Amino acid sequence: MKKFLLIVFLTFIFITSFSITKLTDIKFSNDISYAATKVDKILKDYEIQKDHLVGDIDIQLALKQINELGYFTSLNYKLDEKTGVLNIEITPNPIVKDIKVEILGDGLVDKKDILSNITLKKDIPLNITDYKNSGKNIQRLYNSKGYVYISINSNIKLNSNKLTIEATKVNNKEYKNGTLVFEIKEYSLWDIELQGDMKKLNKEKIKNELGFEFRKEYNNKFFLFRPDVKETYLSIQKYYQIMNKLKQLEYFDENTKMGFKEINIKENKGGELLLVFSGKPKQIIDKDIKIKNVVFKGNNSIDNFKLKESISLFMKKETISNIDLLNALDNLKKVYLDNGYLYVNITPIIENNIITFKFDEMKVGKVEISKEATAKTQDYIINSFVKIKEGNVLNQKDLRNTYTSFTGSGFYSKLDILPKEDGDKIDIILKPKESTKLRKFMFGGTWTPLENKQWYEGFSFTTDLKMPNPFGYGQTFGLNVKLNPVSNQYEAGFDYNVIKLFSSNVDMGFNSKYMYLPSGKYESTFGSTITNQISVGISPRFKISDFSYITTSMAYNDYTKEDNSKYSDFTASTGFLYNKLDGLYRVYNGEYLSLDVMGGINVIEPSKKYLGGNIETKYFTTFQKFTLGTRVKVGYVNDPSNLKSFYSIGGMYTVRGYDFGTLNADSQLLMNAELSYELSTQTIPIDLFIFGDYGNAKDDPSKLLEDSIWSFGTGLKLTIPMLGQVRFEYSWDKNLVGKYTFGFGQVF
Repeated sequence: MKKFLLIVFLTFIFITSFSITKLTDIKFSNDISYAATKVDKILKDYEIQKDHLVGDIDIQLALKQINELGYFTSLNYKLDEKTGVLNIEITPNPIVKDIKVEILGDGLVDKKDILSNITLKKDIPLNITDYKNSGKNIQRLYNSKGYVYISINSNIKLNSNKLTIEATKVNNKEYKNGTLVFEIKEYSLWDIELQGDMKKLNKEKIKNELGFEFRKEYNNKFFLFRPDVKETYLSIQKYYQIMNKLKQLEYFDENTKMGFKEINIKENKGGELLLVFSGKPKQIIDKDIKIKNVVFKGNNSIDNFKLKESISLFMKKETISNIDLLNALDNLKKVYLDNGYLYVNITPIIENNIITFKFDEMKVGKVEISKEATAKTQDYIINSFVKIKEGNVLNQKDLRNTYTSFTGSGFYSKLDILPKEDGDKIDIILKPKESTKLRKFMFGGTWTPLENKQWYEGFSFTTDLKMPNPFGYGQTFGLNVKLNPVSNQYEAGFDYNVIKLFSSNVDMGFNSKYMYLPSGKYESTFGSTITNQISVGISPRFKISDFSYITTSMAYNDYTKEDNSKYSDFTASTGFLYNKLDGLYRVYNGEYLSLDVMGGINVIEPSKKYLGGNIETKYFTTFQKFTLGTRVKVGYVNDPSNLKSFYSIGGMYTVRGYDFGTLNADSQLLMNAELSYELSTQTIPIDLFIFGDYGNAKDDPSKLLEDSIWSFGTGLKLTIPMLGQVRFEYSWDKNLVGKYTFGFGQVF
């Protein structure tokens, strides 16, 4: 009997739990049109449809999956077994009326890019899944730009199991209920903090040696001396730079701990972090000791007197502490770093109260060039760019010269230099990346207002198309065109240059030019007007050392006069060139020197000839955001037969504020100075600048300082990749007459 009752009870439980009902209708308490397709699919997967038999378990599983769509705060159901109607009670999330992004910081990432990574949709209930994914997308976007330290919040609130999108105020902007605001806080690095025994160290010295632009110092600088504000944010690259600096400092070892701590600085827009050092500094001596003398050993690259100067205070002490010794080691290493020696190990040896600093100057081991699989440049070309020599003490200058040689050639867009320690040597791996741009296009031009002429007649243009290294043998092909409607002068030319000709130290250039002057151009040399000019020349160049060359050139020129008669001459020059400028368009640092002697002879009348020379120097130096550039150019030609007018002063590329060719003669003096302030370093660098120009051209060089012309002014220049500089200038001449000029191309 008992067994029978148990079977009946279990049967009742089974029937109750797994009862099924034939559906006649499915009703939702709220509109679900925004998710209808997905909801219908889920119900269909569980066969929850009209005229189908369904059970509670199927309904519960389906509703669980529907809830995972992310649109709903709660889901419940009632199944009327008598009528077969399934009522699904839905509480949707609040409607997203609008989506906004507010950045608490300096905008490391553009708002448009952030909005494009938000997958939420407006005018439908908030989708929690899309909301979470949007946050992850924003974090990934920042990470792709190199920034890790951000936080993402919003105005979504959970109160009593109910979600709301509340009204909020961010960055002094007010937002109403229903406007979802992503609030992104960007964290800059404010300062460092020393804790515990680390407080014994000199905090300011450590900060200076880390080389990071801490926000605290940034805020205290005069605005003109501030770098780009993004420098105050700890990117992944800057994090690794700090870690490498810490390895170079003598204060830290495995007992030192590093971390970050958030602080609040009201004056800043975003968040701030402290770089915290705790634990203990490196321990070399465990108690104070007396010293009698200091000795240096193994310092082959740095003189003793320089090392003594760096630790002069240390050498005066009779008793030293562990911190004193760490400071001395750090100062000695800094001397090496300041002189470009990046890898040196310094070991203090203490015997009989004498401290011996033993220097291990690490030398270059193997130099390996890792080429791309698609690289076409020949090995002898690549090897000529490498300035790092096996067996030499590794110096930053050699690394910098190697980088400049690769990227300055125009053949490469990038060079990665990877040092790798191998015992007592440093192996160097070079990874050059060939430029994918087969052409370099430069466009230059000027506009000058002309009296009694249409505005468009004041334009003149120059274009230069180059194809660097198309076959991998160091060749560069060039086409150039000059159109000058102002003087009715038109030119076209072809250039060909090759470096390391047949794997030698000789570079070879070839150039040709045709000039057409439909209105003619009067030349005092000929006593008549010329209408055409054809020129052909070659210019071999012999490499003496890095960045230094012996230059030569030879050219043949043929002129057609207005009466169709001819004049021809042959010219030649030889000289010396040193070029270490670090850029083609926008130069920051470097030196340039050019010396040459030139001569020419009239082919038709060989008794008529000339001889002269030129000197040109350029110097650029950068301090923070200011760049000072100077040029001095002097030239003289002895031309008793008056064959040519050699020098022209005046115009946008010599003395600004004057017309082109204001002065023409056989000797010249030209001086330019320009101080630029970098407004932006983005894709198109922008500079504000002031300048001063001075020049003269005379047939008698002893009178070059008489009746000179000069000008000064200000302007704005944009350095556009593959195009060059675009300049807007206003200048005053020696009579303080102002003139506005717009043009292309740098002055020097």
